[in-house]
Amino acid sequence: EMCILQGLIMYIVITVAALGSEGIAHAILVNNMRAKNPDFNEPWIPLRTLLYCIGSFVSMFGLMGICFGASAWFNKSKNSTAVGGGICIISFLACILGLFGNEVFVAVGVGVKGMYAFNYLSLFTLIDTSSMSDFAKSFYPEMGVDISYTWIWKLGILVVIGAVFAYIGARRFVKKDLPL
Repeated sequence: EMCILQGLIMYIVITVAALGSEGIAHAILVNNMRAKNPDFNEPWIPLRTLLYCIGSFVSMFGLMGICFGASAWFNKSKNSTAVGGGICIISFLACILGLFGNEVFVAVGVGVKGMYAFNYLSLFTLIDTSSMSDFAKSFYPEMGVDISYTWIWKLGILVVIGAVFAYIGARRFVKKDLPL
């Protein structure tokens, strides 16, 4: 419980800092662009940043659940570190390798289309930033973006993963015979 509270406080601070810095950067951008083109109008979309921060927190929650579940399940720290940390590292590396399968990377000759398959090995794929962005932009009719809700069920899967593994870890930890 304390780890989740600390993580939540950390992400509240991150969200406030992200919204503040994005607001300042947007004001500077609009000011500079209006000097060149007085008709320039680019809306600031703080909901998108808020959703990205929520996605980041939920991914941390999912990985926390896996790591806690692994540490409570195994009696030896080398095993719990190998499983919990291994899943985190594999997920991170798969996400990076999956970037090289992105259509933009492939179009410029840096990526390989087949590398996209690595995205299916990563928990971070469940953070659907394009759907979050479309959802946030849909509140601005002048942007002409259709509303998208796919980010909700994907983040829901991450919440379920974190909650299930944390619950399993908590149940297992209560039954452990600790040599104190």
